[in-house]
Amino acid sequence: GSSPTHPELLDWLAVDFMEHGWSTKRLHRLMMMSTAYRQSAHRPSAGKAIEIDPENELLSRMNLRRLEAEVLRDSVLAVSGKLDPTVGGAPIAVTSNPDGLVTISDKGPNPAGKWRRSIYVRSLRGSHPSGTGLRLSMLEVFDFPEVVINCTRRVNSTTPLQSLTLMNSAFMQEQSRNFAERVRGIAGDDRPALQIETAFVLAFGRTPSARESEFCLDYLKEQQVEYQQANPEPGKKALGGALAGLCSMLLASNEFLYNG
Repeated sequence: GSSPTHPELLDWLAVDFMEHGWSTKRLHRLMMMSTAYRQSAHRPSAGKAIEIDPENELLSRMNLRRLEAEVLRDSVLAVSGKLDPTVGGAPIAVTSNPDGLVTISDKGPNPAGKWRRSIYVRSLRGSHPSGTGLRLSMLEVFDFPEVVINCTRRVNSTTPLQSLTLMNSAFMQEQSRNFAERVRGIAGDDRPALQIETAFVLAFGRTPSARESEFCLDYLKEQQVEYQQANPEPGKKALGGALAGLCSMLLASNEFLYNG
């Protein structure tokens, strides 16, 4: 491995760790509450910092981190308004389909429970014919660890399949429609600018820029026309389909997928 970039800091942390009873909990708290750890990856001076220190060895900013598989699924459910916050209870049942994919079952005693947090999804070691255990395709694509072996450190990959899953999977399409319904419930049907602002606030925690608003308004108009030309539908139904497409784009964006 490479040499430490901050040997003096490493020595100080080692001494502090020993002086406080070898408490890993305290060490984690110390590091995660530090100014360096709590930095944003998006800063006004980030452009200059990247030129000077492209590898970020001087810790002038936080590195971008992709959401973990379970966190991504839970975040999508939270934004769509479908996340079930119930704590405890029986795990979420899963089923293995003939095509080899594993999906969450909605045939249990509590079908609505399928939208609970991913920590409650049943994961059985060795129950899959391949011996890799039952793994949801949505989670597996985003590097959910195998349950048959120890996972000391998660791997973060970037593959075309991840983008295709975000855009085309049944789960993401369903949650995009739910997200759109939530936006319409807040902003109404006849105020597209407010719909766009609401969607951005729910997905990103910020309002859109003027350029983003203009692009999204044009997108909604174009998609609504496409829906009506392909299949003459009532205006509100076409607008709902266009808004679902916009919500799908937001959920598949880098800004949603990565922590900054």
